[in-house]
Amino acid sequence: MSSKFDGKIETGIYFRYLRDRSGSVRKGRNGKPLRTFTHRYYDANGKEQQDTYKTLDDARKAGKRDTRAAVATGTHIDKQKGKTLLGEYVETVCLPTVKAMRAPSTASGYRSCWNAVRSQGTHPIKDIAMGKLTREHLQTAFDAYAPGHKATTIHETWNALKRFLESAFTDGYTNLDPRRVKLTLPTVTPADLANTRRAVPMNDYWTVRGHAEQHTPGAGDLLDLGCGLGLRSGEARAFDANKIDFTAGTYLVDAQLMGTRKTEMWLAPPKHGRTRTVPIAPVILAQLKRRITDAPPAERTMTYRNTNATTHNVTARLIFLEPDGNPMRARYLCDIVAYARTKAKITGKLTFHTLRHTYVSQLMHNGETRTNIAWNVGHAHPGVTDSIYTHMIEHDQATTNTIMNTVMTPPPTPKTA
Repeated sequence: MSSKFDGKIETGIYFRYLRDRSGSVRKGRNGKPLRTFTHRYYDANGKEQQDTYKTLDDARKAGKRDTRAAVATGTHIDKQKGKTLLGEYVETVCLPTVKAMRAPSTASGYRSCWNAVRSQGTHPIKDIAMGKLTREHLQTAFDAYAPGHKATTIHETWNALKRFLESAFTDGYTNLDPRRVKLTLPTVTPADLANTRRAVPMNDYWTVRGHAEQHTPGAGDLLDLGCGLGLRSGEARAFDANKIDFTAGTYLVDAQLMGTRKTEMWLAPPKHGRTRTVPIAPVILAQLKRRITDAPPAERTMTYRNTNATTHNVTARLIFLEPDGNPMRARYLCDIVAYARTKAKITGKLTFHTLRHTYVSQLMHNGETRTNIAWNVGHAHPGVTDSIYTHMIEHDQATTNTIMNTVMTPPPTPKTA
């Protein structure tokens, strides 16, 4: 886009003289130079645009109209906020917020994603003012970062950065709406997903469960919450006897356990705030009944931190604790799984979250509907489940052939009298 204007009248308004073929400035009947007036602005994707008008009054009206529209849609940028560097905003606002509100492993992941891409390219995005940030800046950074990295890693990094940009967009630091930005990134194939979201064969699971139970009594029931209910680590560690409906055979997932130190543990809403009620298989329900009878849950008054930063106290009856009676930290659960994995001599990746993939895999392979699976694991809709676990969806051509063979077989010819 050309920026060779002859002058600037005010913020966002520029002028250019009209010239003839020889380059001389054209003049009107009153002898004054003829000019056009251009209003320059940024669209919803952060890309600079411009519209040209015959009169200064028309250009000013367009500027006011564009500003009013930007304010109404939440895309208006405060002048001082727009000068804030992206790196400064991420380091002082985004990462501290993630650290305060998310699990330590999640906060570490966001930090790693930001470190990976912040200094890439000839013009690092960390040094670009928020008001001037464009899609091209982001694309250049990822073009420099992508070589040598897996497609899934690149997409995870972009998703993390999008979260930061969504926050900046909402807070009025930039009019670059990340929901409308489409970067050209390597395609994630089903094979790529299979390597990152791999289910555990059930034979391996029972072996791991046995070693975990032998090493830490009660750990087997805890692992069942991942493999049999599809809970995340924080949701399993916050497992509350008050939320079990033994009559209906369900569990209300409305909290996850947060914090890294025994003195700083609190409850928070599940990921993305998606509270849900999941069914408990009868065999697991029976095990939980026995556990509650043999080892009554510990009653704890804990702080519940809401997504809007407000807090209130709740009384939970936690079923799974550390040996000293404190709520279970994520590291403690990781150590249990790592020990059992080593004893079982399993070389592939196996974490507590892997058991969640196993839960989804078993439901898919045994005919459960996508809608029910999405609800049970806390996804927004079945499309999210399909996009994450597409490599687990079986394409049974034999079934298709059987169905269509029946459909396409003509009815028998009626016998003539």
